[in-house]
Amino acid sequence: LSGTFPFNEDEDISQQIHNAEFMYPEKIWSHISPEAINLINNLLQVPVNRRFSVGKALNHPWLQDYQLWLDLREFELRQGHRYLTHPGDESCWQLHAQECGLQYPPYLLLRQGKTEDTPKTHSLGLIDHRGIPE
Repeated sequence: LSGTFPFNEDEDISQQIHNAEFMYPEKIWSHISPEAINLINNLLQVPVNRRFSVGKALNHPWLQDYQLWLDLREFELRQGHRYLTHPGDESCWQLHAQECGLQYPPYLLLRQGKTEDTPKTHSLGLIDHRGIPE
C-alpha cells in the first residue's frame, strides 16, 4: 500500500517476520488508513491460530468499502478484464449508493453484462466469501 514493507530494512527481515516485528514509519505510512494497517497486521500473524482466515480477511471493514470497490472496478476496466470484484456485487453497491445518497458511476451501469467483465480468476468480493468459514 505504501510501496514499502512494514519492516526495518537495516535489520534481518526474516527474523522480523519470524518475531512478528512490524513497523510502519510515519513518513511513509501516514496516508495509509488504520483499517488497512489492522488488516495487514492480522494477515502477518506468525501463529496460525491468530492469523486471519480468508473469510475473516474478506469480511474486514477495509475490504468492504464503497470507494475501494469503485477504485477496484475502475482498475479492472483499465486492465480490460475483471478479476478483483464479482459481478454479483454490482446490485449490492448500487443499493448502498442509493441508500447513502451517493452517486453510482453511470459508466459502470453501461458495462454490466459485457463479456470482458466476466471474472477470469477467483475474485474477491461480497459474493465470493459466502460460505468461507471465519
